[in-house]
Amino acid sequence: MIFRETAVAQGISGEDLREKEGCFLVRNDSAELVCSTATTDKPVGAVHIGADKGSSTTYLKPGFSGIVAVKLGGAPGTVKEGTDLVLMGDGRVKALPTAAGTYMVVATAAETGEGDQLVKAVLRHPAPVTVAAGS
Repeated sequence: MIFRETAVAQGISGEDLREKEGCFLVRNDSAELVCSTATTDKPVGAVHIGADKGSSTTYLKPGFSGIVAVKLGGAPGTVKEGTDLVLMGDGRVKALPTAAGTYMVVATAAETGEGDQLVKAVLRHPAPVTVAAGS
């Protein structure tokens, strides 16, 4: 049985998401969509067409079949095709760091990008990745 043929969904915005295309979303305590605020969040998807608070936002779920736009943070590191992208604390993404730590991988870049840009990427099912010291 197929319940949904595409990984495109809609939900009520818990904040103004009109300028947040490509940012990653979580659900707040009221089940509304808001930008991720922690690097360890497991997002439900990325903003496709954002809406004002209380209105319906269209978002793309992990595993969406296609290339989408994701928003890089201000200092995203070196982003090129094939780079694993991890959550920042504001719903944007950056290149997987080499510093030791655990990061939430949410996408793979499909092109080169720089700070604060929308870049083409493939959404992945969110998964924590641990970088060991000295890697």
